[in-house]
Amino acid sequence: MMIVVRIGIIAFCLFSAGTGWGLSVTVNKAGSGGAFTSIQSAINSGADHITITDSGVYEENVTIGDNDTLTGGPAVTLTSTKTGVDRPVITTNDSHTYTDAQDGGRGAVVQVFAQNSKISNVIVEANPEVACGSIAVIAQGVEITNCILRPRPGKAGNLSASIPLLFCGSQGSAGGEPTSNGRNCDNVIVRDCELCGVATDKLLEPVADIYPGYLSSANSQATQLVRMDMYSHEPDGADRIIDVTFENCYIHHSSDLHLFPSNRGDTGGQVIVYLMNCRLDAAAKFSIRGRGACVVADHSVFTRTNQGNHGDGENAAIAINTQNGHLDNWARVTDCVFVNCGSAFAKKGYYGAINNHNTMGTITTDHCTFDKCLNGCVVGTGGGTTDTRHIVSNSIFHNIGYNAPPAIDAAGIPLGATTPLDPPGLYRAWFFGVETMFDGSALWSAVFNNYISTEAILQVDTCLVGTIADEDTRVWADAVAAGFGDRENILGCRLPAEMSERICVSADWEQSPGALRSF
Repeated sequence: MMIVVRIGIIAFCLFSAGTGWGLSVTVNKAGSGGAFTSIQSAINSGADHITITDSGVYEENVTIGDNDTLTGGPAVTLTSTKTGVDRPVITTNDSHTYTDAQDGGRGAVVQVFAQNSKISNVIVEANPEVACGSIAVIAQGVEITNCILRPRPGKAGNLSASIPLLFCGSQGSAGGEPTSNGRNCDNVIVRDCELCGVATDKLLEPVADIYPGYLSSANSQATQLVRMDMYSHEPDGADRIIDVTFENCYIHHSSDLHLFPSNRGDTGGQVIVYLMNCRLDAAAKFSIRGRGACVVADHSVFTRTNQGNHGDGENAAIAINTQNGHLDNWARVTDCVFVNCGSAFAKKGYYGAINNHNTMGTITTDHCTFDKCLNGCVVGTGGGTTDTRHIVSNSIFHNIGYNAPPAIDAAGIPLGATTPLDPPGLYRAWFFGVETMFDGSALWSAVFNNYISTEAILQVDTCLVGTIADEDTRVWADAVAAGFGDRENILGCRLPAEMSERICVSADWEQSPGALRSF
């Protein structure tokens, strides 16, 4: 007797992965070839390698792993066969909340709790109408590669400050209770990705004499592009080092900020955020501010920061400040470029490129270039002690105190639209800011700015300084005596602005104005 066995075609296959086996499945909207038609169904099947094979729009909530377990469940790889504009879109029309150690009411379209999971080659669109950001990660070793994160077009409203496009957090119960030995975002890597606060149907840039563009919340619906609320010190006393890396990413256009990492809870451990070969452009506030967290920026470009009418005391393109018991966080900035950082439209005359606001740690700035920034390097804007330091070396500063197009003027509209540029191509940001916008206690701009703190130290070694806008060369004590808070007494941007003699330089300041000065 002959027995005939008919085997149907199924849309998954087993493959060897090291010493074990994995289940690979495909997803497409048509279900062709027996594929799953939803991403979550594919995940629920137990597959650990999921490939989307079309360019469809997947309107669904996606959860990878289990937030109620310590491990988060088995790792999953979610990818597609598409690139560029053909990448599939994942978005949602429904609420999709989760709990982390800081908050219990955040939402995200894609939530990742399984450690070592990977997401690549997709577009994830946040939906402000249902308070969902793009991706939330509460798991170690997650990789996000070649993705776009942005708001979904056609939706109204804004994501709140606590719901960014990308969230990284610690496992725990809301209200500051991290789980002992729980999941965090150590060794999360975001690579070759684009994060934009403006949907594809909104106005990206301010135009002509119109204020909005990304500076308006009506256009920039994702106010915070990346937010991190992490706990490096756990209830059992363990201290963790939590590293998160952004590599070769383009992060741009926000009516608020680009990246905001916070290390919360008691002192101990460190949160360190790495920006490697990234481009960050167009933020109303800062590009990255480590609140109790440490920052490493290398071979990255920062343009158009502090472009909005905001007045937070801590801000700059790169800034650090204390948080809870985390007082000694630090930053290391090397081989970076800063252009149009700080503006006449913001409320602080000391906004600019890099600021150690008040930590008892050190910012080291080396081999960087600063051009057309309101300020160069700043320290002590929030006070501090003699441990509050900013050490600057081997760097070039030019046209400090000026801005240039496509930055904005003191009215918040693009330079060159209605505002004359004098000298040609340049805008006297220090002057127009003092005249109309800067707070009365924050009027002074400088290449090296330490005018508030009596103890913080700004050390400058082997740098070059070129043109300073309308340089005020008065001895600092004489300038202060003439009226520290008097707008009429602010005669120009300065080389140093120092509350005390704590800007330590290696050579004489007095060289020909406008020339590159070595010190």
